[in-house]
Amino acid sequence: MNRPGQKLLSGAIAAAASVCFATSALGSAATPHCDRLDARVDISNTRPGHRLESTSGFAVTDPSSWMIGRFLCADLIGDHQAEMVVLLATGRDEAFLFIFRPIHGHWRLSYSKTSSLPYIWQLSVRGRALIEKRPFFDSALCCPSGYSYWAVSWNGHGWTVRPTQK
Repeated sequence: MNRPGQKLLSGAIAAAASVCFATSALGSAATPHCDRLDARVDISNTRPGHRLESTSGFAVTDPSSWMIGRFLCADLIGDHQAEMVVLLATGRDEAFLFIFRPIHGHWRLSYSKTSSLPYIWQLSVRGRALIEKRPFFDSALCCPSGYSYWAVSWNGHGWTVRPTQK
């Protein structure tokens, strides 16, 4: 026997369940996985990645010619979604920086540093900024004589690079 409002309640439960399912499906599509395999694929599909291939002599589509030196996933913009940060290294002491943002369920290149100088020695996160540790050399190229620190951060419209403290 049906009580009054039972159909209405079961309909409301079904509607709520479908909304929850749709929301979780959208949430997973809106945030791609942040992993090294995605990074390799995404770098090889970017214009800067192909420009590196033509100017640096390594094949961006050949995984044996380069490696991911540092890989980070961190919310650098403040939108509660992690950006994918990749410091790419070739075998010749070059370091190239790529930052990808999750947009409509896919990684999109948002920033790249594709010149081999200045060399990025280390990369870390401080708050919402990436901190680059760059060596400088007074004479011989064997050993750094010191380091400078640079912050890569989002200003609301784009990425900025400025000197910072250690």
